[in-house]
Formats: sequence, structure tokens, C-alpha cells
Amino acid sequence: MVKTNLKQKKLKHLFVDGAFTPEEFMAGHKERYVNRPILPPKMTIVDIELAVAKAMDRPMNKPFGLLHQSHPPGHDSIMGLAAWPSAMDIFQKLVGSLRTSGFDGHIILGVHEHLPFEEKKYLIKMDVTFYAVPFVKCNDSIATGGGGSGVRGYCSKSHEDLKLEWGRFEMALEWLHACEQCTGWTLVCDTRDLFFQANPFANLPSPPNTSPYELMFIEEISKHTCPKKNDPKRYYVLGTSFYQGRKGDCYGEYHLDFMDRPVLCSGTIIGNRHGMERFLAVYVDEFHANNRKKKSEMQISPFDRSVDFKCNVLLGQIWRV
Repeated sequence: MVKTNLKQKKLKHLFVDGAFTPEEFMAGHKERYVNRPILPPKMTIVDIELAVAKAMDRPMNKPFGLLHQSHPPGHDSIMGLAAWPSAMDIFQKLVGSLRTSGFDGHIILGVHEHLPFEEKKYLIKMDVTFYAVPFVKCNDSIATGGGGSGVRGYCSKSHEDLKLEWGRFEMALEWLHACEQCTGWTLVCDTRDLFFQANPFANLPSPPNTSPYELMFIEEISKHTCPKKNDPKRYYVLGTSFYQGRKGDCYGEYHLDFMDRPVLCSGTIIGNRHGMERFLAVYVDEFHANNRKKKSEMQISPFDRSVDFKCNVLLGQIWRV
């Protein structure tokens, strides 16, 4: 788990010194392990703060398509996109395991616009807030090249300039902003392959604003965490063949400093309210910035999956959240 501290007076020390100590992890000193971003060329701490402020000032729409508003007693929140035509098995694993674990906070989901009655009834019973997410054709300005299906081939109503795989983060930002009671910890997550064995926030500081860390990221498997140390095919680092040849189209040679770093998982992001609002604002701002780039600046389709965390967080902006 990668933690980032957002207190400005500590930004330079904790954020951008580029420290990476896998040898500490491998020696069993996990509490000493760090994986800190590298400050991009010609950037200063002031530049970072100005960029963050600009992202957070970006106009925000009200959430689209509210179908049901829940009122659970807790203040933590878990949110994600689950807009399949039929998803009862996913709801039962995700929502059911959360409620069984004792989680009493907000569960906020984006669902199919024609959600079956039985599934709607189940979500209401489980005290879930859910929004309709109609699939639509993407804006012509981004619908060039690539293609695909599902979250990589369509956009949603009110987010026509971000494919669903990106737009879900703007939805989450809008959902969080609209949830006045969501003042605790927040998890923005994938939904198809996730279930819970305990309250995910049980061991985190309470209240969340007392935590020294406002954001927590989960690393993918890499050499220092892989159960099979000599099986590089299992590593999920920037230098693997899955990523090579693609990152330079987003941020030039800057990515070379990260080649041995584990990728951060976009499907499990934890933060307190301030940290999550800050992160989502920056993340979404970067998506829109990449959409505005000319073809000569980024020879890659906005539909290409490789743009997601490789271009937009690990390389482009982790230093400024």
C-alpha cells in the first residue's frame, strides 16, 4: 500500500524525492518500505499546488440519473460502476459481503438504466444509493481509432467526452460531492471481482481527518512482492512488455524513471474525503487534458486501455495528488 501525505509543508520530503526501497520490503522491513514519485522536469512544489488548485476549481455537474437515495447511519462510503444489464450475482457478492461484514456506511453504485426490478429491490433493501448510467456514443472529438466494447467502447449520458472506463471517476467525484453525509473514509473500486471479508476501514484512523495519510494506493505485484521471485511474467511493473512502447506517447521520456516501479491499481483507491476529492479532481482533469492533446502530441487513441493508469496517474499526476 502506497501512502501519500498531502500537508504542503511535507510535500517535497514525502512526495517527490523519488525514493524507492524494495530491498527493505524484501528484507522483511515492510514498515520502512517507500515508493515515492519523482518530480517531473522543470516542476516545483508551487507548480504542483497551482495545478491541483486548478483541477479542483474545474466546474462540476450534479450527478445524473439518481434512482434511489439511501440513508445509512455510517459516514464511510464505497462507490463504483456496476452497469451491467443483469448483475444480481455481483451485487450479492459486493453489497452482500459489505453488509454482512457490518459495514453501515454509504454504498453508491452506477447501475444499468434498465435495472431489473428484483435487483432494484435488493439494492433498496441493502440501503444502497444508485444512479442510472445510460450508455451513449462518445463525443466525436474522442471517438477516433481504438474502439472496443463495454467500458472501453462507450461513454455515458452527461459524460460523453470520457469513455466509461475514465468517466466512472468523474461520476464518483460527483457522487461524493453530492453525499453530504460521506465525511469518513471512501473507497473507489472496481465491482465485478470484489467481495469483502471485513469492514475495509476497520483498522484505519478514526476520525479520518486525524490520519497522517489522506490517500492510500494499492500496488500491483512486482519483484519485491511476488510469491515467485523468479517469475517476471507475474510482475506488473512499468517496464514489462504490456506497457513498453506506449507511455512515451503520453509523457515523453519522463516515464523512464519509473520502469522498475509497480503499477498502482485504479480499482482500489482509498482516501478521506479531502484526499479523495483532491485525487479524483486531478485524475479527471488529466483525462480531459489528454483528450485535448493533438495527435502529434499523443499518438494513442483515447480508447486505448494503456492510457489509464500508465499515462494518467503513475506518470502524469501522482506527484500532484
